[in-house]
Amino acid sequence: MKKLKNEIIYLIVFLSSSFSLFLYGYLGSFTRFMADDYCSAYYAEDLGLFGSIFYWYRTWSGRYSAYGADWLVLNLFDSHHINLIPPIALGLWLVFTIITIYLMLQAKKDQGSNSWHAIIFAAMALYLVMLLNPNVPQSFYWWNGMRSYTLPLIVLIFGILVFQIFEKRIKTNIQIVIVASLSFAFFFANGGLSETYVVLQLAFLTFLLFLSFFFYGKRKITKESILLFAGLLGTLASLATILHSHGNVIRRSVMPPAPDLVTLLTISFDAFFTFISEIVLQKEKIFAFVGAILIAIWIGRLYKDTIFVCIWEIVLFFGGGVLLMFGTFLPGVYGYAQFPPTRTLIIGVFMCLIFFLYGSFLLGAWLALREKFHYGGVGLAIIASILILVSTTITTKSLYETRGIYIAFAEKWDRVDAEILEAKAAGASSITTEAMNNWAGLDRPNDNPKWWPTECYSLYYDFLVMGPPY
Repeated sequence: MKKLKNEIIYLIVFLSSSFSLFLYGYLGSFTRFMADDYCSAYYAEDLGLFGSIFYWYRTWSGRYSAYGADWLVLNLFDSHHINLIPPIALGLWLVFTIITIYLMLQAKKDQGSNSWHAIIFAAMALYLVMLLNPNVPQSFYWWNGMRSYTLPLIVLIFGILVFQIFEKRIKTNIQIVIVASLSFAFFFANGGLSETYVVLQLAFLTFLLFLSFFFYGKRKITKESILLFAGLLGTLASLATILHSHGNVIRRSVMPPAPDLVTLLTISFDAFFTFISEIVLQKEKIFAFVGAILIAIWIGRLYKDTIFVCIWEIVLFFGGGVLLMFGTFLPGVYGYAQFPPTRTLIIGVFMCLIFFLYGSFLLGAWLALREKFHYGGVGLAIIASILILVSTTITTKSLYETRGIYIAFAEKWDRVDAEILEAKAAGASSITTEAMNNWAGLDRPNDNPKWWPTECYSLYYDFLVMGPPY
């Protein structure tokens, strides 16, 4: 009977979270090129891999890996197939996360329920990432936003997955050196996707290295700490490479002056608490967050006999999650001297959730080992599953109701794309399209040939493409 109750809870959490994730992917299937995508695709094709990286590094920013991703992805998925990226990326992210969590749980306790736990953990966590992310259109559907803010998170999970598979096979010193070199290269490459991410990656690895040395390694150098330190060095090299880009000088010239430390912290705290208040005041968000925490505690109690839990470790994970979330605001505020672009916040949301869910998992194991906190946990899990079900129901309804916006833009884009190609083939000197307003709120072409979206469209089509004034 108890096993049946558990399986019902598993199904409720997994199916409800997965259906919402499916709708996020479905809406993403209507994405199209917009704004920066046109320039990214043009220079990636015209200048090639290294040429495009060097061009953008000199003229705009130091995101060397982001421009490499443009060359790789935009040559595989052109403007007519870019809609495949969001659903594929979300599917891979879910699969990578399931396998990663499964291997972590299997290392702690070999039991049949690990598969279920990994599946519901992954689906629940990714649903929360998408739900708490304040700007899914710009951080996940729009390619230029996705490759700088969501792609590094997917790659990070994949890297952790690969590390878990091969870590136990490292036996000799030469193998440690080889894998440490790969760790350096991996984190150097992933850090080059965005300035915001590389700062959080630095903090993330520093935290893990601290735990590895002081908690898990008992102040001894282990192969895990060596690999983490190599990754930390790769991250520092990535940060230095980004900061030394000549494009930063040009980019800073069109941005507000960087604020002083007091102003930086003041704006960051205001933005941080505004973001937190929006989560607390929206029932679908707070319900899902509380429900996920309770599910993590419920699952953690099943591993009480296989892991040693220190209360300070739990406190560190919760505190680390808050600090990493707050750290997302600092680079954006520094660059814009105001509330950072909301598309950047998915990085902090992701990091914070990793720490909170794992901290809750440890808390469940810690509580289960104490007689005064002893509990069966099924009632807790039932409450949690109901909270998640209510949240996903609200979210699913909201997502489905917005589908018309995405479908309408896709139809308009397809129509305008055909009109541009027809005008070019007919030998016209230019074309003025209908207004390409989009669901991401990004700039569009206007009647000024020197306006940057107008230039990007025109470069991509090799034909002057203008839009109505605005």
